Amino acid sequence: MGVAGALPWGTVLSGDFARGSTVGSGTGVTSSSAPTRLSLNVSQPLLDGVNQRAVPWRAAQLERTAVGFQLSRVRQEIATDIELQYWLLAEAQATEAIYARSLELAQEILTRNAELAARDLIATVDVLTVRSGVALRESFYAQARQARYDQSDALLFAAYGAQAATLVQSDTLPALAIDDAELSDVIPDVATAVRTAVANRTDLRASRSQRDAAQLQVAQARKSLLPGLSLDGGWTSLRNGASALSADGRASGTWRVGVSMGAPVLNRSDRGLSQRAMAQVNIESIQVSSREAQIVREVRETVRALRWGRLRWNSATEAATLAWEQLIAERRRLELGMGDSFRLLQSEEIAVQAQLEAVRARYDLLRAFARYQLSVGLTRMVP
Repeated sequence: MGVAGALPWGTVLSGDFARGSTVGSGTGVTSSSAPTRLSLNVSQPLLDGVNQRAVPWRAAQLERTAVGFQLSRVRQEIATDIELQYWLLAEAQATEAIYARSLELAQEILTRNAELAARDLIATVDVLTVRSGVALRESFYAQARQARYDQSDALLFAAYGAQAATLVQSDTLPALAIDDAELSDVIPDVATAVRTAVANRTDLRASRSQRDAAQLQVAQARKSLLPGLSLDGGWTSLRNGASALSADGRASGTWRVGVSMGAPVLNRSDRGLSQRAMAQVNIESIQVSSREAQIVREVRETVRALRWGRLRWNSATEAATLAWEQLIAERRRLELGMGDSFRLLQSEEIAVQAQLEAVRARYDLLRAFARYQLSVGLTRMVP
């Protein structure tokens, strides 16, 4: 029976115990012919370096840490995707509301023109013009409402997965986006954003942990190609067999201390493992460099999207305000008999397009901010 173990700093301990066999003699007296042996051995490598025995454990710990960082990044990406789906739903709601107001205005004009045409105060062509505009706006409104239904489903399935099927069985709109976000005028600096991303991006930290684990493994693999020198020692106790008619068996103990040295000869297996470990280190180092470059590119893109998205939203908001004022003025002209329905519908179409552009610009900016948060590693993770 034997036991063996290794300490973290490389010391190898082993013990062995063998009990002598028992045989019987022809006189009926039992005797023991084989000795009982107890042996303890210790070996301390002198050239392997400190804590080499713990290298696989430390490498496994680093790989486990890398997996944890990767999981954290996946959770951030999921949270960002849900937020993007939320703002898409909010944009669909705002778009539907714009088309609903456009349809309502066109129906009011149609009702007015129909009453005036019945009194022969306007030509029939004005009624046909407005009726065509109403039909077109009904088509736009139906399309916008369908898009809102689709986006509601997209948000629910992104947030709840397969469980969302029970929420959309009746084909209603169970999801409602509430837009209370405030857009800040402060645009982050690229250099500061890059430093924040390098410090917080868990995917970069995962790549670095994997590289460090590979470096530990290559250091251990190289040790197998070097000569080995060990200090060996041990103690062995032998107890001779004792007869039932004789005195107790004699016990003797011996000590052993020595130095052993070995050198690999034609060790192709360990040489191949060392080359593979070195290649893995190079791969992981390239992964780290590639990840760093990707982070810088993502941060620059998201900061640029925030800067130009803010300018676009300001311009689109101003254009929407002016187009709405123009629509109000055209409506007053029509009420005073100085305008016509065709000109009013044209002004209304311009106002609708300006409002739609303002809505798209706002939610593009909100989505750009969500992507910026993800690029610098500050996204709030889902539980």
